[in-house]
Amino acid sequence: MPDTPQNRKGYSQPSEQKPGCGFPVMGIVGVFCLHTGALLRWVQGQLEEHECRLFMPLIEFFESGDIVLADRGFSGYGQLAALKNRNVDSLMRRHQAREEDWRKGKRLGKRDRLVTWKRPYRTKASLFSKEAWEALPETLTVRLVQITVTVPGFRTHKYTVVTTLLDPERYPAEELGRLYFRRWAVEVFYRDIKQTMAMDILRCKSPEMIDKELAMHTRSPIT
Repeated sequence: MPDTPQNRKGYSQPSEQKPGCGFPVMGIVGVFCLHTGALLRWVQGQLEEHECRLFMPLIEFFESGDIVLADRGFSGYGQLAALKNRNVDSLMRRHQAREEDWRKGKRLGKRDRLVTWKRPYRTKASLFSKEAWEALPETLTVRLVQITVTVPGFRTHKYTVVTTLLDPERYPAEELGRLYFRRWAVEVFYRDIKQTMAMDILRCKSPEMIDKELAMHTRSPIT
């Protein structure tokens, strides 16, 4: 957005940019429809705010029967458990800090297991209030599946995903892999918004007008 005194007060700029040599930047976490690519809801915030913190208000948007497809930054115990409390399933990449031990849990297939996670201790940096954290179940059964992504001409990659879709017959591991691979479409969705709708650089000179400009582009603000 334009480098004006008002915008600098409302939004920060990347830390590597010197004052007067950059632009304030907004962070956005959005929920897209995988079928149509439509942006359904979003939350905006500071550039330095972690995406999982911006994601928290969006949990209440999902309805029973929905499936949330996301990257590993959103796959914490709290997010998965809060979604499951709303009867919303998840399919996300396993967070790198989470242990991966294929000897534990119930074997469903090769590199396909049911495991039980325990609710961690609540930290000072928790995204949840004490009451909300204690309202989450003390344990959560999840499914760990290792998927292989093979694209002709590119190196083969293996990822471990975590999901609350536990039935291996209804949700075969191969289908979970195909579904997770479609998550990359979100990058195309964002590119379309920035390029086709010319939203890569906002033009208004105050945060209040920036909010209105964003709403005009997306047409579906949170209420």
